[in-house]
Amino acid sequence: MMGKMNDIRTQVDDAMMVDLDRLAKSMDRSHESLLYYALERLLDEAAERAFIQEGIDSAENEPMIPHKQMVLEIEAMITAHRARCVG
Repeated sequence: MMGKMNDIRTQVDDAMMVDLDRLAKSMDRSHESLLYYALERLLDEAAERAFIQEGIDSAENEPMIPHKQMVLEIEAMITAHRARCVG
């Protein structure tokens, strides 16, 4: 459920307006709907970048599990899973 809606104003040049008109028409959406969608995508991408940066920071600053050990752990999980499925 959306909360209170707020107005945002911006200016675009003629070429961008032509592109926005064309896109809105092709998607059967209003300019407002199109821009709302674009802002949602921008915020989602920012959250994704923050999540990725958190992983990078963790990899740079925390001890890592050696690849060989990780492979052995995954293989053990797969073996245990297969045993549960068969038995």
